Amino acid sequence: MSEQPTSPTPKPDLATRIRPWILPAITGLIWTAAFPKWDLSGLAWFVPALILWASLQETGKRVFLTGWVAGLVHQLTTVYWLLNIPYDYTPALGWIALSAFLAVYTGCWCLLSKKLFDRIAPDSPRISERFSALSPAQKLAFALGTAVLWLGMEKLQMHLLTGFPWLYLGTSQFPIKPLIQSATIWGVAGISFLVVWTSISLLFAMNAIRQAPGKHWKWLMDLALPGVVICALIGFGTHRLMNRPEPDRQVRMALIQPSIPQTVKWDEQANQEAFDKVMRLSELASATKPQIVIWPEAVTPGLIRYDEELHLTVTSFARNHGVWLILGADDAEPIPENRDNPKLPQVRYFNSILTVSPKGEVEQRYDKRRLVMFGEYVPLIDLLPFLKWFTPVGSGFTPGNEPVFFNLEGLDLKTSSLVCFEDSFPALARDSVDEETDFIVNVTNDGWFGNSAAQWQHAVTSAFRALETGVPLIRCTNNGLTCWIDPYGNVHEVYFGDSTDVYGEGFKTAEVTIRNLPQPLFHKWGDWLGLICATVTLLFSALELWGRYRQRR
Repeated sequence: MSEQPTSPTPKPDLATRIRPWILPAITGLIWTAAFPKWDLSGLAWFVPALILWASLQETGKRVFLTGWVAGLVHQLTTVYWLLNIPYDYTPALGWIALSAFLAVYTGCWCLLSKKLFDRIAPDSPRISERFSALSPAQKLAFALGTAVLWLGMEKLQMHLLTGFPWLYLGTSQFPIKPLIQSATIWGVAGISFLVVWTSISLLFAMNAIRQAPGKHWKWLMDLALPGVVICALIGFGTHRLMNRPEPDRQVRMALIQPSIPQTVKWDEQANQEAFDKVMRLSELASATKPQIVIWPEAVTPGLIRYDEELHLTVTSFARNHGVWLILGADDAEPIPENRDNPKLPQVRYFNSILTVSPKGEVEQRYDKRRLVMFGEYVPLIDLLPFLKWFTPVGSGFTPGNEPVFFNLEGLDLKTSSLVCFEDSFPALARDSVDEETDFIVNVTNDGWFGNSAAQWQHAVTSAFRALETGVPLIRCTNNGLTCWIDPYGNVHEVYFGDSTDVYGEGFKTAEVTIRNLPQPLFHKWGDWLGLICATVTLLFSALELWGRYRQRR
C-alpha cells in the first residue's frame, strides 16, 4: 500500500510573521520619547522591562533580534538628525549603519539576560510561571544582574571604535533634578543602573499582580528595595539642592552663536562673510562689558597662527576690548620627520581651542582628543588609502594627547576645554578638571544637524558632566544650544531674550556663578560602577562562549 503524501506545512501569513516584532518596535519608540525633545522621562522606567519581556518569549537568534529591533527603532528615531548633514554623500547610509550598529548592544543585552534567566529560573513552558517560581533572592539577583549587563553594554558602547556614548538611559532622567544629583556619586551610569533595576523589579511586580491579584505583599516585596534606594537618593538630591553654598564670585561671559549654515564650509567667499558675522556679533556683545568672549567650534576661515590678516583681526579684537577670547579654530603643525619624503603628509591638522589674552597674544591651545570617525578622521587610512574617497575629510585631523588648562591671568581663573561631542565622555571631562579648575568650556558646532533634537540631546548630555565634575560647564555652539550649566544640572541662558528659537544667530551675556564646591565622589573615584559592570559583562560573556564551545566539542 502506498503512503499518502503529506501536505506541506502552510507558510505563516504576513500578520503572523510581523506580530513578534510589534512590541519591540513600539518599545523603541517609547524609549525615544523619554529623551529630548519629547522629555517623557517616566517612560524610560518601562523600557528595559518591555524589551526583556518580549525577548524572553523567544528562543535562539530571535532573542537577539528582539532586542536589536527595539534598539534599531530607538536609534533611527533618536539620531534622525544625521539626515540633515549637507554632504553630497548620502547621509541616509550613515544614519542606517550607525543605528544598526548601536542596536547590536541592545540585542546582546537581551541575549545575555536570557542566558542569566535560564541559569536562575526553573524550566517551564510559560515565562510568567518561571517568574512566579523564583524566590525573592533570585528575583533580586536577576534584576541586579540585568542592570549590570545593561550598564556593561553602555560602557562598551562608550569605548569600542572610538566610542559613541550618546544618550545613556540615565540621561532621560535629567528633568528630575533631585534624582540626578546622585550622578555626583556614581555618574549618569549609576542612574541607568537604577532605572534598569527598577524596571525589571516592576516587571516581577506586574507578574505577581497578574498571578495573585489579592496578595499585595508579593508585588510590594519586588519593589521594596529599589523603592527605598530611589527615596534615599531623592532625599540626598533634595538636601544638596536646598543647601547650596553662597557663590564665591560671578564672571561675565559673552557667548557668540553665529548660526552659520554648513553649506558655506567649502565656499571661501561665503566662509569669510560668515566670519564677518562672528566679528559683528562680538562687537555688539562687547558693549555688555564681558570679561571673557567665547566663539564656537571651528569658526575661523583659516589658520590663525599662519594667516597674518586673520591673526591681526582676532588679536586686535581681544586687545581693543581688553577681554580674554576663547575660540574654536583649526590649527596645524609641520611634521619634520617627513620633510625628506614628499609622499608622506607634511602637516598635521588639529581641531583646536585657542586662547587670546587681553594683550592680543595667542596664549594656549587644546587639541581635540576624541575625533569623529569619518567626520574628522578616516580609520585605517594608512592601510586602506582608498577609504578617503568615501568621505570629504581627506586625511583628517590628528587627535590631541592630553587635557590643557588655561590660566586666565588678570581674572584669577583657571579653565579647561572640550570640543564638540567630547563632553559626552565622562572620563574626558573628569581629566579636564583638577582642584583649581573654575569651569569647563565646550565649543561645538551642532549646525550640521539643522534645527533638530540633536542640540537638545547634546545639552542634556553636557549637564551630567557639570554634575560629575562639580564645576560649571559653558557651552558655545554655532547653532543652539548656547548656554551654561551649573554643578546642579540647571541650564541657564537657554533662549535669546523672549524668543523661543534656540537655533538663530545672536549672543548671550551670562553671569556665570563660581562656587568652590568639594569635589564630587565621582570625580575622585571615576566611573567605578561602569568599570565593574563592564568587567562582569565581559567575564559573563566569556563564560557563556566557553560553555558553548565545550558543548560543541
